[in-house]
Amino acid sequence: MGEGILMLRAEEKKSIFLVCASFGLFLVTRFLPNMFRETPGMSTHLTIHVLLEFFSVVISFAIAMQGWLIFQQHSSRHRLWCAALFFTIGFFDLLHTLSYNGMPGLIVADSSVQLATLFWCAARLTQSFVFLLIISLRDKPALPKEKALVFSIAVIYVLAVGFVVIFYEEKLPLLVIEGGGTTPFKNHLEYIICFFDLLTILLLIHFYRQKRKRAYLDLIVALSFLFFGELAFTAYMSVHDWQNILGHVYKIIGYAYFLKGIYVATIKEPFELKEKAERALRESERLLKTITLSLGEGVVVLDRQGRVMFLNEEAERLLGYERKELLNADFHEKVYYNKKNCPTPSFEEKPIYKTLVTQQAHRVEEDYFICKDGTTLPVSYVVTPMVDDDQLMIGVVFAFQDITERKKAHETIKHQAYHDALTGLPNRFYFINHLKERLQQADKQDEQVAVLYLDLDNFKNINDSYGHLVGD
Repeated sequence: MGEGILMLRAEEKKSIFLVCASFGLFLVTRFLPNMFRETPGMSTHLTIHVLLEFFSVVISFAIAMQGWLIFQQHSSRHRLWCAALFFTIGFFDLLHTLSYNGMPGLIVADSSVQLATLFWCAARLTQSFVFLLIISLRDKPALPKEKALVFSIAVIYVLAVGFVVIFYEEKLPLLVIEGGGTTPFKNHLEYIICFFDLLTILLLIHFYRQKRKRAYLDLIVALSFLFFGELAFTAYMSVHDWQNILGHVYKIIGYAYFLKGIYVATIKEPFELKEKAERALRESERLLKTITLSLGEGVVVLDRQGRVMFLNEEAERLLGYERKELLNADFHEKVYYNKKNCPTPSFEEKPIYKTLVTQQAHRVEEDYFICKDGTTLPVSYVVTPMVDDDQLMIGVVFAFQDITERKKAHETIKHQAYHDALTGLPNRFYFINHLKERLQQADKQDEQVAVLYLDLDNFKNINDSYGHLVGD
């Protein structure tokens, strides 16, 4: 737990540093003198732009592919819509790159600054608004059929926007003036995008403070880079401006952190939680094994159907079975069944069965199990119900011990109490108890009982004169 908190704090410091550094670099390039703001040349700038856009397109499709492939394991609507969102953005960025001034253009349209900027704004507006919408809504499991539907919507949206931009380019508002920089309308669009990004950042900070998930930190950093990138796109005077290049670089970094955040939320964090749970389970199993070994009693766990789910080594030793012979076997038929016609109750009357039905613990001082070799094992045990978090019965656990020696000692004491020490014959107490039982039985069955009394004349004189030893 402490290690996890330290890792989170380290991630927080790293995220804060990255956000501050990105803002600092933005300020440096923003206030550079105009003579230092131009890139070396048209061809160099075009090459840099194509490379940067190529990386952003690859990352966008990587995010989309990640969401498509892992959907079966993590059927989350948030992740599904994020995948479809970046699928859309990847296509818009690709169209932006192909229609950029100096590129071959599209099949149905020549390249131009206006066309490329329209696709750029379409991508940025879609990304900022839809991601804000996704984060605002509560995440729910998505149905398998939704995947094809959501991606179909994304394809239709790309085709519709692409058609409008390509065939109605001249009727759409002017966004960039060659040599004059961005228009007020384009800047207002960028400010709207910044506003959406800022709202999303604030929401993510709120969620992070509540849940402390590492993925939120990556998404906050991603949105911060995109936010400063959009600010950079409102400040450039020319497409060859360093502010323009910085905006593209920030976009790639932002997308990379999106990819990392989705990976952390979808794969890394669940894997770490699973690994942590498995470690805790192994520790619990070792602890349970240590406890059951030190008990000196047999411990058996049964499911609701009375099948064996677990037994310790002492239970194996006492019953003579190996673990594999009893696991998933019906305990009543295998061990508790009246194979030797012992005076044991029916299955429905047994305390183990009663506990399964009534969910109440039972203590049994004497009962019988049948060992593997067919011998009868006298046992005492305590049977306790097992319930889940919803208080539903899932089985029982009972601990039993061999009472053979105890029974032998009890029988010895009983024999000594009811038999003569000298002759071994039943004594007066035995006779009286037996007579009471026979009289009760005769009364119930309307029978008669005869009692024969024998006396030795003057035998008392021998005891009185010579003592009981001689009398005996």
